[in-house]
Amino acid sequence: IRTTIRSSQTRVWWRTLRLLLLLLLLLLYTMTTAVAASKLHSPIIHGDSHVATVVKLNTSQPAFTEGPAASPKDGALFFSDIYGDAIVRWHPSSGRSILDRLTIEQKEEQIRAGLVSSRHREASNAPERHQIWRRPSGEANGLLFDSKGRLMACEGGMRRVTRTELDGTVTVLASHYNGRKLNSPNDLVIDEQRGVLWFTDPRYGDRSDMELDRECVFKLDLASGALNCIVGDLHRPNGLALSPDARTLFVTDNDNSEYSERKASAQRAVYAYPILRDGTVDHSLRRTLHDFGTGRGGDGMAV
Repeated sequence: IRTTIRSSQTRVWWRTLRLLLLLLLLLLYTMTTAVAASKLHSPIIHGDSHVATVVKLNTSQPAFTEGPAASPKDGALFFSDIYGDAIVRWHPSSGRSILDRLTIEQKEEQIRAGLVSSRHREASNAPERHQIWRRPSGEANGLLFDSKGRLMACEGGMRRVTRTELDGTVTVLASHYNGRKLNSPNDLVIDEQRGVLWFTDPRYGDRSDMELDRECVFKLDLASGALNCIVGDLHRPNGLALSPDARTLFVTDNDNSEYSERKASAQRAVYAYPILRDGTVDHSLRRTLHDFGTGRGGDGMAV
């Protein structure tokens, strides 16, 4: 009987020990994963804290925010407010934006000169309740900084891609393809070693003034200014991302517009294209990373 009791106690002891070891291993795994994740974390805004911050626009006007980009110089966050026809700058140290206000008269002069879209004149002239970096912005969407700190923007309202130089002047990088206006540039990525900028050119909303018969992913040679449509068989090419080795171009196709003529067969997926040496892509090796089906679909991406 004593032997049986001892044997039972031994089994209980070993079970308890195994349970404790299992809990210890689980704790070590959780700690290791957390440490690894913290090492991999690369905050967009440089500062002493990795805690996410919500940037709120103090405005009574509707806001449509897009295209966040971090300045390589000071870590300031830039983003677009399409409805407000503005680019906003926010710095983590102050939590405030930089004001670059134009008078109503100055805005009207730029509209008459064709430098800014008149589609949102009312929104542009509305009383400003928050500070902005640039207004009008050409209804900018996607933003991107190059290594020199120059801000590139897809100006959907002005139907062009621009670069704001360090002295504040604006250079138009692309506005026409084969003599016709672009649709509405949306998002962009750059490979400075190749000297190539890629951008998407869909058209959401009213399509009555479209001049192109396709909605492309374009490749822009930054040295020569040559513009080529390298993907022309998507419905609404939207978000773009580049792999860290610059060998793969990721493209979001999101045909969720109420104006779509292909409601039943609208494409909503994320594709991966191998990039060739000349900056074009290999269509034969395109991979579908995710098909959203009839879901909402994707937009901007980051790798």
